[in-house]
Amino acid sequence: GAMAAKLIGELAAKCPVKPVGDKAAFAACRDALFASDSVLRASMKNFILWGRPPAGDINATLKEFRATQFGNDIYTGTYAPMWMWDGKYEVSYVEKDRTYRIVAGAGFRNELDPGQYPYPFWHEAKKWADYEDANTLAIWIDPKVMKVSQFTFYKRADKPAVAQSTRRHMPASDGIWMWVDAKGQQQPPPTLSKGSTRMPTRTSRISIQPIENLRSPCAMRSAIRVMCPTTRKRPNAWCYCKRRYTQRARSSVC
Repeated sequence: GAMAAKLIGELAAKCPVKPVGDKAAFAACRDALFASDSVLRASMKNFILWGRPPAGDINATLKEFRATQFGNDIYTGTYAPMWMWDGKYEVSYVEKDRTYRIVAGAGFRNELDPGQYPYPFWHEAKKWADYEDANTLAIWIDPKVMKVSQFTFYKRADKPAVAQSTRRHMPASDGIWMWVDAKGQQQPPPTLSKGSTRMPTRTSRISIQPIENLRSPCAMRSAIRVMCPTTRKRPNAWCYCKRRYTQRARSSVC
């Protein structure tokens, strides 16, 4: 109970419900959650799982969930800031999974610039719709170490929407995930300065150029290890970047 109160308290204070396109609120949330004194970062295991419940059923056993593994810094600097929190939550112990679960009200920021998302979720219409419809995040706690082990987003039918938004039509994704915007700026922008290495994404058909988003082979190799882990059922989208950059990373010496 105390851990949940402290964690959800920070999320609601640092990432409160705002207009879904508020870029300043998004940046403030990201910076606060990634800070060295962040309760979220201190509460997480070194690697966590992220995803949706099978067929939207949050009561399915955890082994049925399709989930992607991230280092906690990657999750904190890229995925966590996409959500806004209303501060309402419930805590329970899930006997069949032998884990604690915090269920909290949260809403997705669906009006950010395309380059502010970790990768183009809209490559699957159903996935993007699930993000937009979600009003809840489940936070799973490993009772052996009392650390967060998994996050799950989903729509809870008995609760209202947290984010006030309308459907957003996103451009088709062609799998090439880096581009130059109309101002000549690299997208997505490098995030190494904040300690979170993010691989490039591509979301629109404009001025494609071979831009290296990572500033050193060492950082590249580290990102490959963290961001291209083996998933439970299939390789995840980051592995497009793994194939693209592994050869160069291996030929360099840190």
